[in-house]
Order: sequence, then structure tokens, then C-alpha cells
Amino acid sequence: MPGTIQLNNRVPFQLIQDTSPISNQQMQYLHQICWENKWSNRTQIKIIRVARTISDLFEETSISEQALKEAIEWKMFSNHFMNGEKDG
Repeated sequence: MPGTIQLNNRVPFQLIQDTSPISNQQMQYLHQICWENKWSNRTQIKIIRVARTISDLFEETSISEQALKEAIEWKMFSNHFMNGEKDG
């Protein structure tokens, strides 16, 4: 609906793809990271949603490479935290 605020976690993924597609290079990078970490397609979608949110915070019209990398870092951090891993 025009003029209404929609949260990225509630927006249909197809709408995110249509309004802020990520580049082929970004998609290849994301696929490679997900492959290496054995993350699912569902996780890839979540990462793209987080990257869109980060881009929104910086008022960017598309998903930036920096936003995608930051979203991946957040996922890695959450895995690290949830697995109880400690540095040192």
C-alpha cells in the first residue's frame, strides 16, 4: 500500500527483490559465503533482509556491498555467540 511503512521482515521477499535487487557480484559473494558456512537458502534470504535494513538506515536506495558484508558479519557473530564459542 502506498504511503504505509512496511518492516523488511514482513515485506514479501519478491517485493524486496523487485525494489532493491542485489547485483550478480553480490549474489555470487553471498552464495560463496553461505556455501562455506553451510547456510540454507532461508538464511540467505534473512541476510538479504538485514542488508536491506542496514541500507535503509543509511538511506540508500539499493543494497550496498557494505550493507551485505555487515549483514553477513552479524550472522557470523550470532552463530559464534549461539554456539558458545569464546575467543582465546
